[in-house]
Amino acid sequence: MNVLIADDCKSDRDWLAGVFRDRFPELLPVYEADNGREAVAKCLCLNPAVVVLDFQMPELDGVKAAEEILRTAPATPIIIFSSETDNPRIQRFAQRMVDQQNSAFTFLAKTATLVEVAAAIAQVLKIVQ
Repeated sequence: MNVLIADDCKSDRDWLAGVFRDRFPELLPVYEADNGREAVAKCLCLNPAVVVLDFQMPELDGVKAAEEILRTAPATPIIIFSSETDNPRIQRFAQRMVDQQNSAFTFLAKTATLVEVAAAIAQVLKIVQ
């Protein structure tokens, strides 16, 4: 098993990788991408157990990257991790996931605590196992 974290902010990627290493060692290794296009390409070859996508990324934002990932691997658990909590595109994407009954999706604000992040990851994993 493995995890893919895509965020153009290295410190955010490092923090999230630490959460996976400390709380979910069974998912190691943690792979990283610093833009959405790289995330899509890595998903195709890595088949990660969980993908964490920042919304604001160069080349391809998190919603577009998630759409491309889900087009080729519809069962991929996706977590959108963003500071943009009220962005209408994220809200529309989240609603589509609900409408399609894709429960292996969640949104996390970058202000979430370690406990909240770990709980969201655990919930997504519980759904797909």
